[in-house]
Formats: sequence, structure tokens, C-alpha cells
Amino acid sequence: MQAHSTRSSEVGRRRGLRLAIAASILGGGLASAVAAGPTLAATPAPPAPLPALGMNSHAVRESSATFAQEFQLDRAAGSTWTRIDVNWYHLQPTGPGAFEPSYTKVLDQAVASATANGLKVLLTVLGTPVWARAVNTTTAAPPTNVNDYGTVMGLLAQRYAKYPVAYEVWNEANRPATFAGSTATYAQMTCASYAAIKAQGSSIPVVMGATSGTDVTWLGSVLAAGSANCFDVISTHPYSLGKTAYALPASFQPTSTTASVHNLMVSYKVGNKPVWFTEFGWPATLDSLVPSYSGEVTLTEQADYTERFLRWTAANNPYVKVAMMYTALDIADKAGSYEAYMGMLGTDFTQKPVYDRLVSLYAS
Repeated sequence: MQAHSTRSSEVGRRRGLRLAIAASILGGGLASAVAAGPTLAATPAPPAPLPALGMNSHAVRESSATFAQEFQLDRAAGSTWTRIDVNWYHLQPTGPGAFEPSYTKVLDQAVASATANGLKVLLTVLGTPVWARAVNTTTAAPPTNVNDYGTVMGLLAQRYAKYPVAYEVWNEANRPATFAGSTATYAQMTCASYAAIKAQGSSIPVVMGATSGTDVTWLGSVLAAGSANCFDVISTHPYSLGKTAYALPASFQPTSTTASVHNLMVSYKVGNKPVWFTEFGWPATLDSLVPSYSGEVTLTEQADYTERFLRWTAANNPYVKVAMMYTALDIADKAGSYEAYMGMLGTDFTQKPVYDRLVSLYAS
């Protein structure tokens, strides 16, 4: 028993010695070599996905050849949406019955052409006809019966049920010059539209807001008036024309107030719904002879600001799922105003630098 104990003690001593030597090696030379060796750089996080790109179109004022070419180029630039303004007073000029044939013929062609080019369509319906508003008022007046507006939205949803079409309740209704009604009336119009559109298809998107700027106060009043369950998307127009905050990337915060819209939505328990920018952009003319005007930037700046805007939005406002540039084409009948030159294309389809920039961001 004693001899066995002695042998066991010797084996244990030798094992302890080997462990001590190994620890010395690991703690010294080998460990130092590992520490001094090359280190792997951390893998950078992938960039945030950009919001889906869209373009604004005045297709119903154009020829079929014009908007067909426009939609082709929109898609080639990476756009997946086109936003078309629809004037209710042209659609139903004399009464609440059938649509005016010549107007709807062009609208039908535009919706079909956009779809054929792989674009989804957002129809923005505004402008109250004479029969639907109070006497001695303009097209900015609200309808005297909000259900008349809801009905026309439902009829459009029925007409275009086989197409990928969404519907936006008015345009920039927070501006009295565009909508001379109260937030309560707008909320009622939204809810009437929602019910009528959803009767034609539960998955058809209903878009509320389209505010000029990011008007949190106005949107809060609309939500407080009972519209929280009457929309799928809130839209805003976060313009900041000219060279204000856009001159340097470090100060580039164009959509910081969009967080306030999202927070407002969260407070009404609809924070899971997305925000869309249904208009954004900068004016830049191809014509050097046009006088300067408020908000003008150079063609290069238009491209740079657009890219920064989209990248900043992706990184900071991930709940913004769609951004629609205003406009696809420069607007010939508004020549001389900044709005005429906000296109990614000239009136003759000349491609501005912003077009190539969008191709590199979305289509390449």
C-alpha cells in the first residue's frame, strides 16, 4: 500500500509540473504571440434599406404617349410607385352619378399604363365640385355631405379593383388654400373613405394626411377627432427647399420632425402603421436662361440632396416605407415657378443628374 502511494505521489508531482509548464507557455510566449497577432476588424453593419421609391405624376393632364414614356423611365430609375392627382370636380362635374367619360378615359389609361410598367398607383383625390359644396365657395371647400366624398372614393376603388391602387384622402388639407374645412370634417371624410374603399377590398391601402410639411399639430387634431382606425398609412410632405440644412452632411437632418409624427401615432396606438412621404424634392432647372427663384439648387445639388435625404431617412426613420419624389417630369405649364423644375426629367425627358443617382441607388 505504501509503495503504491509513493508511485501515485510521483505521478501527481510530474503531472503538476507539466501543467505548470503549459501554463507558463500559454501565459507567456504563446499568449503574447496571440495578443500581438493581427486582429479581425468588426464587420460593419449593412446600410439600412432605403424606402421604396415613388414619383409624382400629373398623368391626367398629359397625353397617353407622354405618361407611357414617363412610367417606363420611372421604373428604370427604380421607382415602384406613381402618385396621380385626381380632381373630383372633373370626375363628377355635374352630380354624384356616373363619372365624366373623357376624364376617366385618360385616368383609366394612366392606371393601366403604370401597372403595365410595374408601378403601383396612389390616387390622390381632391377638389370639391359645385354640386357637393356650399354656394359661393371654391374647390377647396369641404363637401357639405362627407359621404359624397366617401362614395366617390369607393367608386374609384371598385373601378380599379383589379389594379394595385392605393387612395389618399385629399392633398395638403392642412393648408386653408387647399382645404377650407376643419380637422373634424377631414377626419369624417377619411372615415367615410375608409369604409367605402375597404368594402371593395380589405387590403386596399387608405392614406391619410398628405400634410404640407410635417404638421404634427394638425395631424394630432385629426386623430383626436376620431380617425385613428380609418387609415393604413399617414403621409407627409417634408419639404425644405433651398440650401438650408442640406449644404453639409453633418447638418443634414431633413426629416427629424418625422419622429414626432411616429410618436404621435404611438400615442394613439397606431405606431405599427407606416409613414409615407408622398412628396419631397428640390427644384433644379436644365435651362440656364431661367431666372433664379426661391428654393433653386443646382442640378448636382438636386442629386446630392436627394441621395442624402433617402439615406438619412433610412437610417433615422425606419418606419418611413415609401418616399415619392415631386415630380417625375418638369411641369411645362408652371414655367417660371420653382414647382416647374422639380422633376428628375425635363419636359422633353432629358435625364437630370438625379435620374442617374436614383438608378445607382435603386436599379443597379
